[in-house]
Amino acid sequence: MAETAKQDLNAKLREKGLPTSRWQTGDNKVERILGTELLTLAWAVAAADEGDMAAVIATWVSLQSAERLWLAGRVLANPNDRVRRGLALLMSAGPTAVTEPFAKSGPSQKGTGGLPLFEAP
Repeated sequence: MAETAKQDLNAKLREKGLPTSRWQTGDNKVERILGTELLTLAWAVAAADEGDMAAVIATWVSLQSAERLWLAGRVLANPNDRVRRGLALLMSAGPTAVTEPFAKSGPSQKGTGGLPLFEAP
């Protein structure tokens, strides 16, 4: 989990022309939004079954920032173990293919997947 998060979040910092994080024990400065995205992964991993870790991580990587933040908002709105377990179950299904209408919705789309929750009908 740590290596995947490090690569993904440091890439976002580089895109913004910001220094990358040290990712060492102790105080690490990180942009607020990236920390919230990381919480989404941490909550899902903590509540997931051990066998589902790879799928949870792959799903997190496939999500866009806005999707990760939306999921974090749902957990923060109702912070309990059942909601975190629901997040883990949702993400443990693994990323799904992006439908064509969804993929055309903007230039920031990764096109690598997401959750069915975010697909266009």
